Amino acid sequence: MSREIRMPALGQVSDELLIVRWLKNEGDSVKLGEPLLEIETDKATLEVEAAEAGILLQITKQEGETVEVGTVIAVVGKPGEKLQQAKVEVAQAAAAPITASQAIIDAPGKVLAVPTARLLARENGIDIVQIPGTGPNGLVEKRDVQAIIDQKHEPAKIAVTPVARQMAREHNLDLAQVSGSGPNGRIEKRDLETLIQPITPSPPAPLPTGTSVGRSQGARGEIQAQESDIPVPKHRQIIAQRLTQSVTTIPQIRLTMTANMSQPRTMLTTQRAAGLPKLSYTHLILRAVAAALRAYPRVNSLWINDGPRLRPLQRADVGLAIASDDNLLVATIPEPDRTSLTQLIRSADEAIERGRRGTLSQIDLNPAAITVSNLGMYGVDDFEAIVDPSQTAILAVGRVAEQVIVIDGGIRVAPLINLSLTVDHRVADGALAAQFLKRIREELEQSEV
Repeated sequence: MSREIRMPALGQVSDELLIVRWLKNEGDSVKLGEPLLEIETDKATLEVEAAEAGILLQITKQEGETVEVGTVIAVVGKPGEKLQQAKVEVAQAAAAPITASQAIIDAPGKVLAVPTARLLARENGIDIVQIPGTGPNGLVEKRDVQAIIDQKHEPAKIAVTPVARQMAREHNLDLAQVSGSGPNGRIEKRDLETLIQPITPSPPAPLPTGTSVGRSQGARGEIQAQESDIPVPKHRQIIAQRLTQSVTTIPQIRLTMTANMSQPRTMLTTQRAAGLPKLSYTHLILRAVAAALRAYPRVNSLWINDGPRLRPLQRADVGLAIASDDNLLVATIPEPDRTSLTQLIRSADEAIERGRRGTLSQIDLNPAAITVSNLGMYGVDDFEAIVDPSQTAILAVGRVAEQVIVIDGGIRVAPLINLSLTVDHRVADGALAAQFLKRIREELEQSEV
């Protein structure tokens, strides 16, 4: 029997995803978990793995199409199964009535609506009773609510890729005034890039002979453009936008503590000798942070401006900052405290490799409330990090260095590390942030297999 493959939900990213490239053709064999297609979100381009195994009988959504989460994008079946039979089964499934578990009766008004439609309407302040449903028996579906939202914000439904829509929001651009160069007039990333490119002023007039200045300045002291200026790459522009958004919209507090790494160092030595040569302090820090998130679930939540609301996260996943070729990415490491050291090392290594290649996976983009940024390998003792706008906190980690300390009234030399926690003050006050950081230190100092 044929089975549908639907566009998956991808954590914090957009519900509208652009199909960039199919990695399989109709008639090809597909294995469970095998890369099936590439999609573009409002954050990155990533591979989608096959959720079903079999023969790819039909591709229902083509490259270049923008698809909503949950939409059928392909059909797989058994070897020898006819494509026409698969098409009939998909059509029958689409026409099947909505079950009680898929729909909700909204009172008052006795409006039949799917849960995602009701949630979208509530988030946008729309009375769902006033929305005509286009589904079976007048069922209000998500697309019906979205149509009302589009009418409020756009003169007509505008075809636009997720990345372009996000760029328009960030630069306060009216999509109705943009001409799309994509298929059927769809607005794409390149269309907005031409509008938001900074205008380069004409170079200043040459200075008289014999005049020497260190830099060119205008009448009010502003720095003028020079022919030697280097244009900022797009990925650096995005980083700049997000960091500016963070420091201008998020009230942040910073706390620091020093941890004694004597026991973790002993553990590393023992485990490396036992067959884990790649085990590092970063892996132990990831585990300690995850354990602290479980102890203080308030920190393991995200601030949602709409409401505003707090969104608790069900898993203690931790982000890991990855630097590569003048770029900065964050990959989510799944529950570091509940995986073996071997699996943790593998997960981190694979995420780092994907980040450096620029091909993050679905798992890499899962929501995480905190990121670990470790610059200790560069000899940094202490630094202050900025919270990502989509997260609650970031832990900046320095190097492990031998220092003189007082223990039990005596002077000793011990390996110490500086931990600097920056927190969104809207989510956590100083006392909670201090308890959370203290728990990280305790978990780290008591590291064990």
